[in-house]
Amino acid sequence: MNNMKEYAVVVYYTFDSETCVYLFDTYEKACNYLQKMWEYCFNSEIANNESEIDFDMTYHEEDYAQIKWNGNDNPMRIWQVTGVSEPMKIDTTYIKKEELPKYWEKKSICIEFPDGTDALAQENGYTLEQCLKMEDVKFFLDWN
Repeated sequence: MNNMKEYAVVVYYTFDSETCVYLFDTYEKACNYLQKMWEYCFNSEIANNESEIDFDMTYHEEDYAQIKWNGNDNPMRIWQVTGVSEPMKIDTTYIKKEELPKYWEKKSICIEFPDGTDALAQENGYTLEQCLKMEDVKFFLDWN
């Protein structure tokens, strides 16, 4: 825990369902980032220069990291981080390719690709026949 970043800026994207938490070593770095993000979002001259923003130090909600904050409401959107839990692991029920026909009409099937990304088969237009021909992928049931 002694290597933990101490300050965080929470960025809500109004037109996207994504919330990012950017972590920083010092309060000054957090303020500097917040100022650059504000200028990037609301100043057309800077909006074309993403290089000033360090997008590498981010945690996204999709990683299911739970962050505990010191303090309640903060209009600056900068908080002191008091602890970060490990990302939550969701139990995944993998199914064999041969089982796809059994679940295809009843459940959402998720395809896990070799690069670690995944996609919902039916929602992304994959057919049962296409999935049965896929190699080097895993299938699991989406319980959401």
